[in-house]
Amino acid sequence: MLAASVSFTLAAAIMRHLASVIPEPVIVFFRFALAVVPFLPWAMVRPGERIMTRRPLAHSGRAALGVGSFLAFSFALARLPFGDAVTLALTTPLWTIAIARLFGDQQPRARMVAVLVGFVGVLMIARPHATLSLAVLAGLAGAALLSLSMRSVRDLGRTEPPARTAFLFLAIGSLIAVPMAVAEWVTPPIDAWPWLAALGLLSASVQFCLSKALAAVKPDRLAIIDYARLPTSILIGLLVWEEIPSTASLAGSALIVLACVASSRSQK
Repeated sequence: MLAASVSFTLAAAIMRHLASVIPEPVIVFFRFALAVVPFLPWAMVRPGERIMTRRPLAHSGRAALGVGSFLAFSFALARLPFGDAVTLALTTPLWTIAIARLFGDQQPRARMVAVLVGFVGVLMIARPHATLSLAVLAGLAGAALLSLSMRSVRDLGRTEPPARTAFLFLAIGSLIAVPMAVAEWVTPPIDAWPWLAALGLLSASVQFCLSKALAAVKPDRLAIIDYARLPTSILIGLLVWEEIPSTASLAGSALIVLACVASSRSQK
């Protein structure tokens, strides 16, 4: 999970960099399509055994959630300080608990209190960006969709090997992203292709590591490791874009992390 978290943060930084020259839907398409490439040698050996599945609808649903999540996240990345955008993505464990409750999974009161505390942290981050509230909402929507996607990974892990789950997510996601990318198509300039290639490799790493981790452990139990993204993203924002986080953003980020840690440690 640590490898997935680091890869996710670096991939997000590349997406932020590319957003100045390539529309977000095109970036999301390449994020999925190029991430398929490292899996092709594996998939071409005994494809009937390795990539054929009896659960195409489940894989397609997860891919649709993933594309929606990355579209929303890329919108937030292009319009918010890097550290704030990544912090909003870290609300995924809080959404996981809230969504589990909606699905009828009883949650202890301590966890629900932690969810409320976490969203107070979100409001603290959102306040300096009142004129960019749509970007904040997009970041939260991306986290919510990601939590649904992670829930489906856990379910798929009961019958599907991690490599198949990762490959089909990326392959089907590429197809789903095509119409949106075509609608806003801009051919990437030559100097963008190395960044796109790196984005594809990092995205492949994220999906493989994430599928393997979630197949073995519940999403909320992996949350603490995932918080490695927070200091990394703040440091990248400072060094690359000279973004100094506000006091409100730092306090809100701390509340979100504390809420997620508390929720992951509370027992049913």
